[in-house]
Amino acid sequence: MKNLSLSLLRQARRNCRLTLQEVADFIGVSEPTMWKYENGKLPITSRRLFQLLNLYNYSIEDVVVEVQNENL
Repeated sequence: MKNLSLSLLRQARRNCRLTLQEVADFIGVSEPTMWKYENGKLPITSRRLFQLLNLYNYSIEDVVVEVQNENL
């Protein structure tokens, strides 16, 4: 099973040397909302996700990771 890794989004932002506020301004949300996205406290919409991927010059494959399903 594959899952979106929000921590990879945080790392991408840091790699681009951008602050939470800069990114929040770019995608049109508040800084607390951006923090919630990165920390999994608020579901991110596909529109916002692709805005971030575009800003960071990442593809969806860069932030999707393989997870093991222990129930199988």
